[in-house]
Amino acid sequence: MKDYAKTGIEIGEHISDYENFTKYIEDHFDPDKLDFVLIMMKPVEMPRKLWREWGEFFKKHKITFAFLYTQQRGAPEGKDTHLTPEIVEELKQTAGEYFLGDMIGETGGLASWLEGYYDVLNMEKPDFQTLSQAKQAYIEHVRSCVDIDRKLDVPSVLAVEATVFSRYNFEAGVDHTVIEMMCGNPEIMFASARGACKAYNKKIWSSHIAHEWYGGFRNDDPLKYKRLKVAYYYAFLSGAKYIYPESGDISISSYGYHYDTNHPLSKTYRDIRNEFTDFARLHYRPQSGPEVKVAFLHGYLDGYTGWGGSTVWNNFGKEDWVYGSAEKGWSVVTDELFKGDPWYHPHNYGQNDTSFSVPYGQYDLVPVEAPLKVLSDYDYLIFVGWNTMTEELYDKLKAYVEQGGKLLASIPHLSTNDVRNQEFSIIRNGDVSDLFGVVVKGPGRRHAWGVKFIEESTVDGCLYPCTKDEACDPMCADGLIRSADIEMKGGKVIAVLSDRFFNTFENRPPILTEYACGKGTATLLTAWDYPGAESLRRLFKTILKSILSGEQRKARVQVIGDDKIRYGVYRQDGFFAVYILNTDYNRPGKVSVCFNDMRLEIEVNSCDMRIAYLTDDFICSPCDNRIALEDIRTDNNRYHLNFNASGSHELEWMQKSSASSVTVNGIQALSDDSFGYAKTNHSFPDLKNQ
Repeated sequence: MKDYAKTGIEIGEHISDYENFTKYIEDHFDPDKLDFVLIMMKPVEMPRKLWREWGEFFKKHKITFAFLYTQQRGAPEGKDTHLTPEIVEELKQTAGEYFLGDMIGETGGLASWLEGYYDVLNMEKPDFQTLSQAKQAYIEHVRSCVDIDRKLDVPSVLAVEATVFSRYNFEAGVDHTVIEMMCGNPEIMFASARGACKAYNKKIWSSHIAHEWYGGFRNDDPLKYKRLKVAYYYAFLSGAKYIYPESGDISISSYGYHYDTNHPLSKTYRDIRNEFTDFARLHYRPQSGPEVKVAFLHGYLDGYTGWGGSTVWNNFGKEDWVYGSAEKGWSVVTDELFKGDPWYHPHNYGQNDTSFSVPYGQYDLVPVEAPLKVLSDYDYLIFVGWNTMTEELYDKLKAYVEQGGKLLASIPHLSTNDVRNQEFSIIRNGDVSDLFGVVVKGPGRRHAWGVKFIEESTVDGCLYPCTKDEACDPMCADGLIRSADIEMKGGKVIAVLSDRFFNTFENRPPILTEYACGKGTATLLTAWDYPGAESLRRLFKTILKSILSGEQRKARVQVIGDDKIRYGVYRQDGFFAVYILNTDYNRPGKVSVCFNDMRLEIEVNSCDMRIAYLTDDFICSPCDNRIALEDIRTDNNRYHLNFNASGSHELEWMQKSSASSVTVNGIQALSDDSFGYAKTNHSFPDLKNQ
C-alpha cells in the first residue's frame, strides 16, 4: 500500500494573537499545500468562537490539525487546560476527521534537564532511591497529562519528544510520538520512535523539526539552511508521517536575531518547506516502512535520554546517578555507526568498504519489553546501556535466540540490580549457560592488557580481526579492564585478554564468547563493566563494526558510498524503493546500488535525494526526484513502469542479461536483448494531481 508523508507548519511559536492565526496562514502559505497545522497555545484565554472558526477553516481546506500546550505551560492561569468537553465536542462536530488531537510537550525533560532548569522553574528536585521509583515517577507524570485529555475525550494524545523516551510515553498512554528533531542526534531519535512504535503497536510517528532553535545558533549562516533541507529528507526516508517545522517560517526570533515574516531568511524557511512538500506529494513510500534488520535494545529501567543532561532520571546530587559507563556506550552508536573507517584501518574486510553504515541503512532502538514477535523481526539484537534483567526478559531473549536470532550482551546486562551503587548481581546466580554457554562466578582480575581474537565467529559473515595461530600483537589496549570469572559450559571463546605476542593457555582470560543456542547465537562480552567503560569502548566499537559489516555484506540490497550517505530501503510487492540522501554540504556523492548481482553507479547531488527502484531483473534510478514511480506491472515477461511526472526526465538503468523488456508509461525503454548499463530520456505530458 502507498503511504504519503504529510507536511505542514506550526503556528504560535512567536505570536499569540489567536484571532489572526488563520489570516497568517492564508497570507503566507497556500492552504492547499498544507496537510497539517500544529497550533501552539499560550497561557492566554482564547475567544470561545475561535474554536469553531478554526475547525471550519481546517475542514474547508482539508488540513489535519492538533494543539500543543493546551495544558502544561500553555494552560491559562488557574486551569488545567484550554480545552473543555464542550470545546472538544464542537471541534469534532465541525472538523470531523481533521481534528487529530492534543499534544503534550517535552516530558522527557524530566529525565534530561540540567539541575539549573529546576531552579529557574522553581520545581522540586527528584530524590529517588531506585531506578524503578524513578521510572514510575516519570510514567505517572506523563499519565497525569494523558488523563486530562482522556477525560475530555480528545481523539488522540500526541507527545512531542526531544529524547528517546517515546517508549515510556507509550507506556503512560500516549498514542502518537512526535520527535523534536535537531535537539539531539536525529538518527537515534528516529530509531527510538520506530522501535517504540513497533513495541507498542503504534502505526505512525512524526517529525517536529525544531530548526530555528536547534539547527544552529547563527540564524544568518548559509549551512543552517542546507541543514534544514537535509532534515526534511532524512525525516522522509526514516519513515516519519507528519513532517513540519516548529518555527522560522513565519518569523525568526532567537539567539538575539529578530527577522519578520518578509525577511529573506524567513522566506527561505518557507521555500525549503514548499520544495519538500512538492516532493512529498509526488513520492509515496511503501507502507511497510524502512527495512530494519539490526536493533539496539533499550534496556529495562534505562534512563539514557540521548539529549540534554548527564544525570540519570535527573536524580541530582548523587554521584552514582551521574552518567557513567552504562550511558557512555551509546556514544559508540551515535558517533561511530555512520563513520567510515580510515584507509589505514587494517580490520576492515570485504570486497567493498561497508564500515560507514548499517544493513539497509537504518537501525532501531527497540525497548527490551517489546513482544517476542516484534524482536523476532530483527536479525540481530545488541545491548549497549543499562538493563535490569528479569526472568521474563531472560526467557524472552532465550526464545529469540533459539528461534534463530543473534544477540550481543555484556555481563552487566544480566544483572538484576535496581540501584546503581552495588556490585552486579547476575541473574540465576550467574548460571546463564542455557543462553550464553557460561557460568558467571563473579568479578575477575584487573588487567591493563589488550585483546586477541583467537577464533573465527560462528556467525556467518562476521569477520573479527582473528589470526590463525594467535601470534600477533594485542589490540584495543586502553586502560584497566576487569574481566569476569567465568566457567565455560558449552560456549566458545572468541577473544581473550593478552599482554604478549605469543600466548599460553594459562595466560588469557576470556573476554568474548559465543554460544549456539537453538538456531541462533548468543555472544557475551565478559568484562565486569558496561561496554561504554573507557577501557572497553575501543573493543566494543571493533566488535560492533565487525557485526554490522558482516550483516551488511549479507544484505540483499546494498548501497555503497561514503559516510555522508544516508539511505532507507522500502519493500513493495515486486520491487524495492531505495531513498538515497547525500548529506554532504559541499559536493555530489558517488553511490553504487547493488542488488541481485547488479550494480548501478549513480551520482547524488549535495544535500539532495535520489531514488532507485529495484526488481530481480533491473535497477532503475531517475536522475532527478521530480519524477516518481507509481507502480510496476508484469505480463508475459514484460515490465510496465508507470511514472508520475511532467516534462523531460532521464533514467539510469542496470539490466541483467536475462532481463525482459521494459516499458515506461507505455513506451518501450529497454528491449529483451539488451543488458548492462543504459541511460534513457522520456517525455511526460502532464503531472497527475495527488
